[in-house]
Amino acid sequence: MKFALAGNGKMGKLHYSHLIERKDLELVAVIDPNEKTLISLDEKIKKYTDFENFDEKIDALIVATPTKYHEKITNHFLKKNVHILVEKPIAKNMKEAKSMVETAKQMNRVLMIGYIERHNPMIKTLSKLIKSEEIESIYASRWAPRPARITSEGVVLDSMIHDIDIVLQLLNKKVKMKDAFGNLGTDGYPDNAKITLETKDNQLAHLFSGWETTLRHRTICVTTQKNIYLGDYIKKTLIKIDKQHNKKEKIPVHLGEMDAINYQITKFKNNVNQKKYYQESLDPLEIVLKATKKIISDNKND
Repeated sequence: MKFALAGNGKMGKLHYSHLIERKDLELVAVIDPNEKTLISLDEKIKKYTDFENFDEKIDALIVATPTKYHEKITNHFLKKNVHILVEKPIAKNMKEAKSMVETAKQMNRVLMIGYIERHNPMIKTLSKLIKSEEIESIYASRWAPRPARITSEGVVLDSMIHDIDIVLQLLNKKVKMKDAFGNLGTDGYPDNAKITLETKDNQLAHLFSGWETTLRHRTICVTTQKNIYLGDYIKKTLIKIDKQHNKKEKIPVHLGEMDAINYQITKFKNNVNQKKYYQESLDPLEIVLKATKKIISDNKND
């Protein structure tokens, strides 16, 4: 299977380093408007600065450009019968996201969103453990230094969207945003935020995220009727606490032979091979856009 990569920034470089090492696919070309970022790439890789001038035969494309370019690039290649793995968030607004989904449906192509935390071994282990349990509440916390590359998006759209996606995966039902709070950064978008989500069954998810620390911190706490589960995304650890007997147990997390990026690429490749031409839910994007809008509005009214 022949791949190309659009974008050679932080996420693009991560994808490139994985794609170039894989034996089950061929990385044909990289596209990036900044010619300097292409100089260091392997000489066998074709290099393009303009996706509209792209002239290679490929089966699949990974889009790792800034979000504002996702729709234009994705739709361009979908219309050329290319399957797409696009980094989160899929788009900067619902109109663009729906356009991409509609194009994928029309062309009968895979359109997969790069929610990398789905492939974290801790989350995989947790998901299996709670399948037979009724979730009562979820608490997620995600903090990191402010990424220099992010402007005009904010922490909810760039970072918290991971936790919202995981909440939806674990609950496996519709949620609504109950409330959203936060402070704005110098670009006028949220630098920190707290969002509460709720199901019709009164299950609650409390999500916290911010760019106000030099340390990276990503954790999740899931409470069920019987147990409390404490997970660490970075350390890939999981602890189970029996609520009735107050017994704590460290749950083994199988790390596997591949990291999350490679698992994601493999999942995408398998979807293409198995002709699973599905389109992802846009619910996480809809929630983060609504939350971001509320936080900005509340801060302007203060």
